[in-house]
Amino acid sequence: VEMARRYLEDSDLSMDQIAAKCGLGGLISMRRTFIRHMNVSPSDYRRSFRTTLQEIEE
Repeated sequence: VEMARRYLEDSDLSMDQIAAKCGLGGLISMRRTFIRHMNVSPSDYRRSFRTTLQEIEE
């Protein structure tokens, strides 16, 4: 999950690509695991991280 989190923050890889690189199976499996550990979906995490980063840069 930590590796997936970093990919979500630092890359433009698709969710499927991130799931494969992190050994989390497919998209559905990654989503379930990510939500269980982070209490947010991977796509929502990426969106909120990038919004926060943009606010800091402004």
